[in-house]
Amino acid sequence: MKTTIRHMVSVTVACLLWAGCDAPLFHVNWDRQPTEPVSAVVGNESEPQAEQGQEVVARFPGDPEPIGPEPSDPELASLDDRIQKFVEQLGQKGKDRDAASRAVPREQPEAAGLPRNRNHSDTADSVREEQAALVPGISKPRTPMTPDAETVATGANTAVSVGSAGSPQPPRPEAGPLSPTAQEPRIELIDIRPMTSTGSPPEGDNPPSANQAVNAPEPADPPQNDLASLIRSLEQTIADHPQELADHFRLRLLYLATGQSEQVTEPPAEVDPVQGRMLSAACRTMTTVYDTMREPDSQGAAEALAAVEDLHRLLSERSPVIIPRVVLVTAVNSFGDYRPVSPARFAPGTPIHVYCYTEVANFRSEPTSDGRIRTSLAARLEVFDATGASVWQQSVGQIEDRTLTPRRDFFVPLEMRLPPDLPEGDYALKVTIEDKLGATTDQQRLTFAVGR
Repeated sequence: MKTTIRHMVSVTVACLLWAGCDAPLFHVNWDRQPTEPVSAVVGNESEPQAEQGQEVVARFPGDPEPIGPEPSDPELASLDDRIQKFVEQLGQKGKDRDAASRAVPREQPEAAGLPRNRNHSDTADSVREEQAALVPGISKPRTPMTPDAETVATGANTAVSVGSAGSPQPPRPEAGPLSPTAQEPRIELIDIRPMTSTGSPPEGDNPPSANQAVNAPEPADPPQNDLASLIRSLEQTIADHPQELADHFRLRLLYLATGQSEQVTEPPAEVDPVQGRMLSAACRTMTTVYDTMREPDSQGAAEALAAVEDLHRLLSERSPVIIPRVVLVTAVNSFGDYRPVSPARFAPGTPIHVYCYTEVANFRSEPTSDGRIRTSLAARLEVFDATGASVWQQSVGQIEDRTLTPRRDFFVPLEMRLPPDLPEGDYALKVTIEDKLGATTDQQRLTFAVGR
């Protein structure tokens, strides 16, 4: 049984050698002619040689020691002769191939990942690996682990470039093709065009840099022909839509910018009359104040104040009526000139005769047919005791004022005659003023007492 196994192993080794004789894996160094037959002991040179005429059996590491001499077989002898001749032929081919490879020197590849030339020791190791895979007992040789490619370590925040010394170099043409498993990175030239600026280039030779203060250029005055065309365009727009107040305001600002004072103060006739007067007063105020700033004199300042007063009156008419002050007085001379009751305490059992001085503001006025300015108000007085019950009241249905100039200071003296039978205690007076033209009202309260 052992003899049969050895025969099969020998045949297998011969077939492997015959099949892979042309492969680069089996480039064995055949410089040294075998001095021993193939059937000699493999891997153990320390065993004694067999005597002449005695059959030598090939053994491999790991095989058990033979128990006795194996029986001779004529077929084994003929097989050994054929294997011996085949090995000699392989040796001659190996010599020729090594001589040719030494005649053409090969340059070692510089780039990482290129296939390196196999030397004789590598080929012998490959043969042992193949034999170890087929024959048990032959251990696989250990090969040192080498990195596939050189790794260039780069630190953080380190500038790198394509042409630096640590960059991988392209392979030379005579180094052979790259391995499919380790491809070198390709370096290509890419045309990167600079971005075209859409705006105007910066002035000066030095471009602007980051984190630096810059000042925007002063805007140039618009050409007069552009303002004139804009004025004509707005005039045409107002002619098509005369009710738009915003277009009237823009047009008057352009008139003011171009020095056309007469057109600035002209009231528009196509809008609401109250809004038209307010727009005209506002434009007149701007014009007079601007003229006063350019030429400060008393006449210009007076005109500016008159324009401001007119605008103030018009704005007051747009606001709801208010009662700034109510005071119990015994006499009134004029606006703000009166004789107050202080303290506001009356003796019980006697009639109370006083006036309620009432100032009124933000009322609306209207012009009349005779060229005057008319104001129409209404008033109501009501007295409440400490429990909140109404003990006295009086109404004035019509308070009308006609003047040639608009009133700025407006007051109403409302007469009060309280009965003498008012019980002692604290009382509250509520004053109500109604603006009939503006359809707004306002109320104010004051307190007084009856008793010692």
